[in-house]
Amino acid sequence: MSGVAERRSVVILASKDDVHADAVVHECQLRGSEVFRFDPSALTGSLMSGGLMLTMDSQDARLVFMGRTLRLSQVQNVLCRAWFIPDDEHDEQLPQKVKRHECHAALVGFFSCIPASAWLNPPWVEQQVEHKVVQSLAAKAAGFRVPRSLVTNDPASFREFWNSCNGDVVIKQLSEISMVDCDNVGPAHYGFFTVKITDDQLAHIDEIRNSPCHFQERIEKCADIRAVVIDDVVVAYSINSQDQEVSRTDFRRYPTARFSATELPRAISAALVSLNRTLGLRFSACDLALTNEGNYVFFEANPSGNWLWLETPSHHPALDALANALSDFGVEKVEAFEMAK
Repeated sequence: MSGVAERRSVVILASKDDVHADAVVHECQLRGSEVFRFDPSALTGSLMSGGLMLTMDSQDARLVFMGRTLRLSQVQNVLCRAWFIPDDEHDEQLPQKVKRHECHAALVGFFSCIPASAWLNPPWVEQQVEHKVVQSLAAKAAGFRVPRSLVTNDPASFREFWNSCNGDVVIKQLSEISMVDCDNVGPAHYGFFTVKITDDQLAHIDEIRNSPCHFQERIEKCADIRAVVIDDVVVAYSINSQDQEVSRTDFRRYPTARFSATELPRAISAALVSLNRTLGLRFSACDLALTNEGNYVFFEANPSGNWLWLETPSHHPALDALANALSDFGVEKVEAFEMAK
């Protein structure tokens, strides 16, 4: 019917078992938003099998999937928790391989037409800024203290760095990969926690020639901080990582560590917001250390980081902020929504 504005929609790209996406869908629907959720790993297969129809021209584009139609002009905001990484079948023949890549290109073309300002976050921007060295340079420019770091596969360069840090050095995973390879023997895990370099490991340091490694001076801290940044909103939690020996270097090694909401100094929150903007992000889960002297040290920004484990069913300020941003809830709408609950 002419004169009726088309209803805007929130798009969520996430795997089918992503509980963060489940929570965001629920909160956006509570705010009256229409939500389209897609599992990117399934979209290519659906397009190949005819279960998804896609039409694009210079005027508009639309996806028709499971009886629902999403028009490009209808998209309000996009939460990207997963992106398109279609795997070729091991025994896939060349015609099928070409078909798969054509389908992949068409889908990427559709979603790439959505303005970058509507994404939390644009996946192509995440690929550019997820590198820890890039983040460290941006964090320094934002005014943060950043640990001295070195990425190298040169043993001599490492030994010089080791000496400059008085032997107090950790090794951190450089990429974001986390894989489980299952075979007849059992699952083999690839990826590792941050650990302090020991004298025993130092004796085998020549092995870094096989792969560049990310080394960093160890920071003495009294707590870890995870700060969730959504546009201008910062929600922070203090993690009591120093309670247990196993989690003092990497809090992820103690999943049941105690934590609590914390208020960051205004200057630190402002620096995190500024850092996000510099990196081209609207969302990030940032990791910092709080030192015994009360200073904050920046470690990294996770463009697709998790936060739900820090919140409760009745108190979820980060989830609320994300749903508000996706639903385009300004201050007045937020206040009205809170009063109506």
